[in-house]
Amino acid sequence: GEKEEPYEPILKLVSAQLAVAPAASELYAARNEALRKHLAELLPRMGLEHFAAAHYRSLAAWLNASATFRAESRAEARSTESLGVTLA
Repeated sequence: GEKEEPYEPILKLVSAQLAVAPAASELYAARNEALRKHLAELLPRMGLEHFAAAHYRSLAAWLNASATFRAESRAEARSTESLGVTLA
């Protein structure tokens, strides 16, 4: 978030690589325009995208299918246990 503090070890590592003081991150973070521009450049290079509505729908569908499968598997296991059958 906007008021989120960077993780200190990562901040120190990046600062050392850029040869700047860790405190410089506060000045950089204050420039939303620069953050947005750099993020727009970095995401494609890293093969990433912003988390959008399509990602949410896909994740929700996968979670729902996974939860349904687990619930059905548990129900099946309970019904076979009541018959005295054990599945390996």
